[in-house]
Amino acid sequence: MRDLNRLTGSTFDVLVVGGGIYGLTIAYDAAQRGLSVALVERDDFGSGASFNHLRTIHGGLRYLQRLDLARARQSIRERRTLARIAPHSVRPLPFALPLYRSVVRGKSVMRAGFLLDRVIAAGRNRGLAASHRLPAGRVVGRGTAVQRFPGLKRHGLTGAAVFYDYVTIESDRLTFSYALAAAEHGAALANHLDAIAPLTDPADKRRVAGIRARDMVGGRELEIKATVTVNATGSAIDRLLEPLARKHSAAGPRSDGTCFSCPGANGQSSVRGSRTGRSTPATLQMIRAISSRSLPN
Repeated sequence: MRDLNRLTGSTFDVLVVGGGIYGLTIAYDAAQRGLSVALVERDDFGSGASFNHLRTIHGGLRYLQRLDLARARQSIRERRTLARIAPHSVRPLPFALPLYRSVVRGKSVMRAGFLLDRVIAAGRNRGLAASHRLPAGRVVGRGTAVQRFPGLKRHGLTGAAVFYDYVTIESDRLTFSYALAAAEHGAALANHLDAIAPLTDPADKRRVAGIRARDMVGGRELEIKATVTVNATGSAIDRLLEPLARKHSAAGPRSDGTCFSCPGANGQSSVRGSRTGRSTPATLQMIRAISSRSLPN
């Protein structure tokens, strides 16, 4: 699969930088459409955020908070498609959101949200096996919430909003399956190949025409040319853009959902997160702390 000479032999239609789940699915989608595709990854496939994540395949319920109906529908379709083509990789999982006395997050608001979700997600189970059909979300009372989810904080609890999504059983297998499928459709994939700088079109310095890469195994440098270059490097996205002298906000990368797995006093891990639309200074400080040392118990 790792053929460096093939990468320099011609100009590809699409070059994907980043071998995580996003980069690999882009490569697979482009390759199955008949395009010539190359993908490079500086580490191993799926070794970054695609390895450290919550493993959930969600149906866009959170987008209803912003009334982003188009994105919610798209998430529902993609969730159903994954359950149809790879049922062995996912299974249904219930989620519970504890409800307390609140105007914006009370029972009435959640019932209205679930009603809207039922309309948008009417075809969520179309074509799926009975084992992978997801029940509609609903609001349960305090007694049922405490019985089904004993770990919820009980003080002031009025009930819980219960909904279903999928969880990946073996996320690494799912990631690698996209790599294998992309290769079967003719994509040229290479791991341990670091993209160190973009190549620009001599006629238009603002247009990226590929990348210069360094082989992390043999030390060789090579140029990979492409009509379209996709930067799917996740948190390292600015690293490849920096040579282009693009202006970026100093506030940090945009983040629709930042989650951390934190060890609790009882020895069990809990997931903390925020959806602010942009990483806050506190979040960025925590990211820097995590990158420099381990979190205390």
